[in-house]
Amino acid sequence: MITLQQPSLGLNAAAGHHVFVRMWNTGNVPAGKTPEEIAEWIRIVAQSAPGGQLKNCVFCCHGSPGYIGLGLGIRQADVHHFDRLLVNVRPLVYKFWFRCCRVAYIPPAAAATPNGNLFCQAFARTTKAYVVASTELQWERPRTLPFGQLDGFEGLVLSYGPSGNVTWSRRYMSGRLGSLL
Repeated sequence: MITLQQPSLGLNAAAGHHVFVRMWNTGNVPAGKTPEEIAEWIRIVAQSAPGGQLKNCVFCCHGSPGYIGLGLGIRQADVHHFDRLLVNVRPLVYKFWFRCCRVAYIPPAAAATPNGNLFCQAFARTTKAYVVASTELQWERPRTLPFGQLDGFEGLVLSYGPSGNVTWSRRYMSGRLGSLL
């Protein structure tokens, strides 16, 4: 398990997902929420946090390369909505955790698949926050995670810095068997 400093915000998909996080502030994002509404939600919660900043914001939902399945979905074309998470060039969120499948997946050069690496870089640059995301499928039995905790990741996990550069990477055991041990 990964213990996150508080105050943190956990945003869970309201339907269709089977793992849920619990943080200092937690919400279930309805399927109809736009990326702009999600960004505004985060802004309001962050500004109300002690110190006016969230240590972490967790997106807990389905994902695919360059896509976060919260609300109507967040794609690279939607990242600009999250620029409201900067106030006087100060980031309102220190680190985003994308607890979703394959968001950071880097496709072969000629593939038609969206490039998750470019999406995560753009998100980090826009929010001036760190972003942590996996390149592989994530497996977990249905459950609500303990307060302030994330389960482990599967496969290659990348951390992007506020300028979009990769600050660290780690390869965890891949596949369903690894997450159930």
